[in-house]
Amino acid sequence: MPIDAARVEATLLDLLRTPSFSGQESAVSRLVEARLTALGLAVERDEAGATFGGDCGNLIARLPGTVTAEPIFLNSHLDTVQPTHGLDPVVTDGIVRSNGTTILGADDKAG
Repeated sequence: MPIDAARVEATLLDLLRTPSFSGQESAVSRLVEARLTALGLAVERDEAGATFGGDCGNLIARLPGTVTAEPIFLNSHLDTVQPTHGLDPVVTDGIVRSNGTTILGADDKAG
């Protein structure tokens, strides 16, 4: 299956533009849940956020595999650090960067 680079870029930019500071990840959690559900994954949430005062728990998504294939496990953080507040990502020559007023790093969404 060929990779749709424009779709990957658009998804990344949507994620980067969605605030998700530690303990305040509900907006990006809803975005990720909607995208995973649209792809046909079964998504559930736990209550982990309540244990430390966060506004959402973990997302657990499952995609049925085949009996013969080895399982694959992927994970990532939804939260970012405060210096990403107001992040305005720009794409120049196929490279995603901050516009220079915030950082792009320390953010799992950025890779």
